[in-house]
Amino acid sequence: ETLGKVPFEPAQSLYEAIQSYIILWQTMCLEQAPNPFAFSVGNADRIFEPYRGELSREEASELFKHFLVFYNVGDRSWAISQNVLISGRDIAGNDLTSTMSYAILDAYYDMNLPQPILSVKLHKNTPEKLYEEMGRFFFSPGVLTPSLFNDDALFEVLKNNGVDEADIPDYSVAGCQEPLIMGKDNGNTTNSWFNLPKILELTLTGGKSTITGEEIGTFVEYPDTKTLLENIREAFYKNAEKFAQEMADAANGASLALSHLRVPFLSAFMGGCESGIDTRHPSKQGTKYNGSGCLIHGLSVIADSFMAIDKLLAERPEDCDKLIEAIKANFVGYEELRDFLKSAPKFGNGIESVDNEAAEIADKISDIVRNLKNYL
Repeated sequence: ETLGKVPFEPAQSLYEAIQSYIILWQTMCLEQAPNPFAFSVGNADRIFEPYRGELSREEASELFKHFLVFYNVGDRSWAISQNVLISGRDIAGNDLTSTMSYAILDAYYDMNLPQPILSVKLHKNTPEKLYEEMGRFFFSPGVLTPSLFNDDALFEVLKNNGVDEADIPDYSVAGCQEPLIMGKDNGNTTNSWFNLPKILELTLTGGKSTITGEEIGTFVEYPDTKTLLENIREAFYKNAEKFAQEMADAANGASLALSHLRVPFLSAFMGGCESGIDTRHPSKQGTKYNGSGCLIHGLSVIADSFMAIDKLLAERPEDCDKLIEAIKANFVGYEELRDFLKSAPKFGNGIESVDNEAAEIADKISDIVRNLKNYL
């Protein structure tokens, strides 16, 4: 009976709204199969609160459990990269927590499903009641805990990166933490991967993979290993810039290939009704916002490695050549050297030198990636 009405006609109750949303979302996913762009459920409490009517928190929670069940059908979850967000603030700083926010919390607590991810937007005016309600998640063993997002900080970040102020309260989240603007953002958030430890490995071995022995790219040569290690940061960042551009070229090539599979249904909900342009169009921007991103791996590995190299240079410079040999052998036969290197300071233990190193790496790599351009 409900499907005979929605989504063709507007929903008038929470039951109809949830049913309508599920059908539209499923169709968007099917149209993109097998390689969908990330888009997010978004602020589900703001979407569904207007339809709650006279329903109590308990009744709304029971309906939302069906919403969550839909995302977990069969032997896999439909909800990979999906985030259900609640609460948050508007531009003026007013809190937007509603009865539906608490109903969704109840549904998640009872169901305890790992997907879609539950995320809560916090800010300086978040009500104490919401913190108290979240306590049961954080202090109950075996219960999935929500991700937390700082609206006060994110509003500034998004504003400084070209998002119109009116759109900022509607930011949603794809995957773990990638911000999107609901219905206006072609968020190609995981367009590629950037492997920092592999770049460091190739820097130390002169461009040869220790896994395959293959030579990958051309690297700056130093007169001896000690000189290389003394300049390891400079050499690493130069190579990171080189590989970042290659990564961008590959990612853009993948996006251009994917653009041959047009998505008119999704596009209609992403600004296509206004622009007349497909979301995936390779040379015309069909959505208000368009960005490509990459997953950057190995921050702590690089920070710890720099610290280990510094320790080697300071205490055992005569073993510089042995370090490269040990790396190529995966430290088999060099266990004593490995133990020595592992004794260097490690990121995440409140040690200022290595924590500062990690912060510098994050800043420099972010700048390198930020300066790259996607296919538009």
